[in-house]
Amino acid sequence: HYTREEQSSIIDQCIDIFTQCTGEKPLSFRAGGYGADDNTLEILREKGIKIDSSFFLGHKWCKINDMPINRISENKSLIEIPVTVFENRISYRLLGMKLRSKSMIKKLDIDGCSREELEKGFNSFKESGVRIIILFLHSFSLFNRNYDYSKIEPDFDDIQKLEFILEHASNSDYKITSIKEIKDQLLNYVNDPN
Repeated sequence: HYTREEQSSIIDQCIDIFTQCTGEKPLSFRAGGYGADDNTLEILREKGIKIDSSFFLGHKWCKINDMPINRISENKSLIEIPVTVFENRISYRLLGMKLRSKSMIKKLDIDGCSREELEKGFNSFKESGVRIIILFLHSFSLFNRNYDYSKIEPDFDDIQKLEFILEHASNSDYKITSIKEIKDQLLNYVNDPN
């Protein structure tokens, strides 16, 4: 919802804060709430950001268009790593009779998926040949907290889901890595996904 100029100013502030905190310029970017558009991508290119991960198929705030689903791509020198999504079909039943069915797009996210949904999503990726999966995590994913952070404790349910998905990935010959570790390989993958 921001103008191009407002977005540029906000991204400048984020780059400055990140650089002050880490001593390094950020390598990648994801718009908060996936609220990115084509202006955002152009600004990232201008600022020297190499990787974006704001594209979330079907999300109401994501205004990025024409990106491959579940596949890393290159868009005018900016590498796009989309949020990995799957179709989650839910059937509602009463006394064994199917009343209706509903389908929704979900991201692979330990906070937003049950263990069964994570397994369903992961299996659909294997079946459809998705070779790179982005597991979505937040800084708060593995703990519970109250609104003012005065009480923080481990989120054992999410910890178990993370262990499950990492084990599932390892058993399926997926390599667990960070974007930073594979940054030099990303462009090669975009040019030759085999």
